[in-house]
Amino acid sequence: MGCGPLGKVSRAWNLRTGDRVDLSGVGNSPAVATGMLWEPGVHGGAWLLPETHPVRRPGWVDLDLIAPTGTDGSRCVLPLANELQVLSLESGRRVHVPARPAPWYPPVVYGNRIAWVDLGSVDSQGEDVWMLELGASGAGDAIAAGPGNERHVALSDSSLAWIDDQGVVVQSLKDGQRQRWDGAVHTNTGLSLWKDVACWEIYLNGDVDIRCSDGVLLDGDGHQRFPSRYEDLLLFRQDGRTWYTVLEPVKSAPELDED
Repeated sequence: MGCGPLGKVSRAWNLRTGDRVDLSGVGNSPAVATGMLWEPGVHGGAWLLPETHPVRRPGWVDLDLIAPTGTDGSRCVLPLANELQVLSLESGRRVHVPARPAPWYPPVVYGNRIAWVDLGSVDSQGEDVWMLELGASGAGDAIAAGPGNERHVALSDSSLAWIDDQGVVVQSLKDGQRQRWDGAVHTNTGLSLWKDVACWEIYLNGDVDIRCSDGVLLDGDGHQRFPSRYEDLLLFRQDGRTWYTVLEPVKSAPELDED
């Protein structure tokens, strides 16, 4: 997805085929899923690629949202000051989840799970990561809860990932086991998660590079930023331009000097 001169999303590319679609009426922070963009409100809707104009359905109304929304293509998570609303795009039905979502981190949804950064205990232990299985009783569980800050949550079909004050954590949704990568993580932006592979920014000796949990390290002149990983494709920004690279298989993770 790309933005025009006004900062609003106005184009989409298929990186496999090179096909380009010019989009009409999208704002500056839509939720993105495979083959779809979505925005709430009477002027929003679902852009079902390669269609250039949105589909609008009843129930997609304006709300006083405090952060961007998240979607997996069938559900959307809407962050309000004192709750999350999970919207079914097919039926328009909403599920209300008591929460205190952080206004600077969008919530995420994948299948029957949602996750978000919560501020309910921020005064005593900082930002926390919560997760809820839709249909379960209660308001979810604190997956990563201080001390310190757990932030920039990401969710896939098999894993949950986040950034904390020491590094990056990827937790298996099957057995709860965690993998950790400590180091100089650049926390101004979030991380990308595809299956169990996370990619994030690292800050070494004044330079921003990209590291992935499967051993990929993308460096070079200038800053490599805003990673987005899907299969063997890694999308990133450098010197004000968007690039992507097709990755070779990685046999072992390189050792990083983070002094």
